[in-house]
Amino acid sequence: MAQFVLEILDGDRAGDVLSLPEGTIRIGRKPGNDLVLADEKTSGVHAEIVFDGGRYVLRDLGSTNGTMMDGRRVTEVVLGSGDTFSIGRVQLRFRSDADASAPSAATGDLAVGKIDMARLQAAKGKGRSMTTFALVLVLALAGGGWFWAQGQGGGAGDGDSSPRGPRAIVTVAGNRIDGDAGACEQDTGWNLRVAGAGFQSGASAHTGQGSFEAQRSAEGQDFAVAATTSEIKALAGRSLSVAAHLRTFGQARAAVRLSFWSSADAVPFRFRTGSPLSAHEGWQRVEFVAAVPPGADRCAIEIVATLPDESSRAQCDDVAITESGDSKPIELKVGENGTVIGTGSAIALRSMDTDSPAALLWVKPGEVAADLKGLAAADLLALSDVGGSVAVTVDDNAAQFAVSGCSNLELGFPAESGSGMLADSGSGFANVDSGVAMTAQRVLLGDRSTRCMVEAKSGPVAMHGRTAGGVYRLQLAAAELRLQLGFRQERQDARERLRTAEALASEGEPGKALAAVRDALVAVPHDAETTALLVARRGEWQQAAQDRLQALGKDLDEAEFFDTRGGFQRVVAEIDRLLMSYGELGLPDAQSAKAMRERSQQRLSQLDGQRAQEMRQRLELMAKAFEEAKQPGLANLVRDYVTQRFSKQE
Repeated sequence: MAQFVLEILDGDRAGDVLSLPEGTIRIGRKPGNDLVLADEKTSGVHAEIVFDGGRYVLRDLGSTNGTMMDGRRVTEVVLGSGDTFSIGRVQLRFRSDADASAPSAATGDLAVGKIDMARLQAAKGKGRSMTTFALVLVLALAGGGWFWAQGQGGGAGDGDSSPRGPRAIVTVAGNRIDGDAGACEQDTGWNLRVAGAGFQSGASAHTGQGSFEAQRSAEGQDFAVAATTSEIKALAGRSLSVAAHLRTFGQARAAVRLSFWSSADAVPFRFRTGSPLSAHEGWQRVEFVAAVPPGADRCAIEIVATLPDESSRAQCDDVAITESGDSKPIELKVGENGTVIGTGSAIALRSMDTDSPAALLWVKPGEVAADLKGLAAADLLALSDVGGSVAVTVDDNAAQFAVSGCSNLELGFPAESGSGMLADSGSGFANVDSGVAMTAQRVLLGDRSTRCMVEAKSGPVAMHGRTAGGVYRLQLAAAELRLQLGFRQERQDARERLRTAEALASEGEPGKALAAVRDALVAVPHDAETTALLVARRGEWQQAAQDRLQALGKDLDEAEFFDTRGGFQRVVAEIDRLLMSYGELGLPDAQSAKAMRERSQQRLSQLDGQRAQEMRQRLELMAKAFEEAKQPGLANLVRDYVTQRFSKQE
């Protein structure tokens, strides 16, 4: 293979020639670069030339003023012999050393020969002596004459005057992606900027001349997603094989996956499954097989990359999808209420209710590593991205999920599932705010058609819910779950408790009836219909007590207006009966009832005091009258009675 060089055409180093190694050289203004250009328009680390797959690739490194070729700004391009490009205000030419006889723009008819890497490294220092410079120049001129002579003689080596050509594109039989789109030679058929920093066409390829490349954006977007734009038809139950060549740099990770959905708008499920997000040093073939989930009839290929730092890059080339492989979809019936559907790493639970067809929309990773947070926030993170999978078993009314590769999950439910949420931390169910962090083992979600219970098999765990994007999202620190849809046994238990409560109420024991309802709502609130009946009965009995208290309030007002002792006595006695029948827990606003009783009792005490005082005065007048009538025995008898009677009250 011919030796290639880089010739500086202008600037203070015009005529210098750099022999290119089979590696990487950095070009820029800073002294640490392999080729230092003293040009104010050149960035500190401006660009690099990389020997890759037998070719030299020029790559801009995010420079301020760009790398220009043929009047346009380039990000990455394969160099051919004779190509001229600009770094800042300095022009450089890439050529074979066999082309040294070509006149240089800087030297006229005299072609300057190559200067080796040691000479260029020495040129980085600022203290080069004139003697050294003269010596190097003489050697360069002598070398240039030798290379010119060799060029005149037809050149040396293998006679190849350009880098080894690109590898031929491999055609995959049955590929559902059209030619150039599958080979990533052009972006037709792709949306390279689905989310994040997106991908762009690149010149460094596995085969052919093009690929797709993702780099961290200037705005700091740390992930990229691209997808095919044409819907690929799929048949439920069939297997699809997907393959792509991926390559990553720095801390980047990349994956290829399939996204499945239904062309019917009424079917809300979307399944994403594919290869794990991984680093790929050098071009690596990535492939996986996925079964088309029940109900899905469309799919698209997605290329995903995480870009956690400035050095992160990811490339994709040669994408293919064929109908092949031996993978089976998941379709497991859960009693009469639903069906678990999906693939080994993408799960949903379909309801039998046509008005609300989804009981569970997805199972995704919950809390994730820092480099996945951007992808997760965009709702584009899949369980397969973290290498996760789901094992499913079912019984008459529940599905058991065992997730591997992920210890914290996010479950997606219809938005209305977050209303009326109940949680059990070990002492029974209680109402909770659906958006508050909590510790619980079981939570009941939804109402009627969306009713389901999520249970962490390991015991109480941290949970947190929120509604976003039309979905109620429940995160929990668990990998083994039980999701129950049917509540036949719980409904029977709750209805038996309701019958017991109704019997107690009819026997004049409303307090005990309310306690029975209270226990039922804590222990078995699973069935929404029976729970609604329990709540209705509780409301009826409490309303009856409330109505009686309001009537007693009017009685108290009337007693105070007429200041009748009998009125106050009736209020006190009736409130005592209510407290005895309902108990303080069952009587609505028991504190107000107690306050009414206290007011009545105080007035009764005042009236009793007044009556006692009046009686004492009459008796004392009677004793005085006996004395005046010369009846001292009777007078003493009355005074003794007064002393005994009223001293006790005092």
